[in-house]
Amino acid sequence: MPELRIAASDANAPVLGMISSIAKEAGFEPKTFVFPIVRSRNELLAGNVDLEILRANSIVKAIYPKNMITIGPVMNTRGYLFVLKSAPTRKREDWLRQPLIYLNGNSQSERFATEHQLDAKAIGQRPSLYKMLMAGRAPAVIDEERYALAYLVANGLDQQVRKIEPPLFEDQLVLVLHPSKASFEAPLRQVVDRWLRDGRWVEGWHEIYKKQGLPLDLNLLPQVQSTEPASARRP
Repeated sequence: MPELRIAASDANAPVLGMISSIAKEAGFEPKTFVFPIVRSRNELLAGNVDLEILRANSIVKAIYPKNMITIGPVMNTRGYLFVLKSAPTRKREDWLRQPLIYLNGNSQSERFATEHQLDAKAIGQRPSLYKMLMAGRAPAVIDEERYALAYLVANGLDQQVRKIEPPLFEDQLVLVLHPSKASFEAPLRQVVDRWLRDGRWVEGWHEIYKKQGLPLDLNLLPQVQSTEPASARRP
């Protein structure tokens, strides 16, 4: 059974069990690695791992080499401003005029801040983001909803922090396969599609949500039943 080396950023570590089950069903022996967000990408680009999980599709298209193979979308994501519940009530546009912080390596947050010319600073670790917020050293955090909520619930901060509607950005998440493993694409895609169709993907995510104390109605799960590009599907 060929080995499939799978990388996840630390925030996506809870998903590795489900991805490993998919890999085994596709005929591979999974070997998993958890890295900080930037290193996860770099390990894939260097060919030290074969598959990176749950990367934003728009970012893959923008900054990854064009020969990388994507399987998806398999998930949705949304970015928000997070502030203290005790903070003054302001419109989102007013919060965006404040000094902001975001996770270093989160390319979506960085791109949003750059495109909108925000006064925003990258911070190395997610715990540091929310320590700065709680200490009043930053008025607001730019973060992705699922990762932020999981961290806040795990650390007992969810009753002290709120998100500001509407979302700052939305995207779809994909699996990224190194081109040296192009022969792995078809069996992986087939099994991912099977999980999407038969409900195991949604069931697996609901189990992750329950363990993390997240609401089941996050509405981040995909509506698609096939990851095959539309141009390649049979009529």
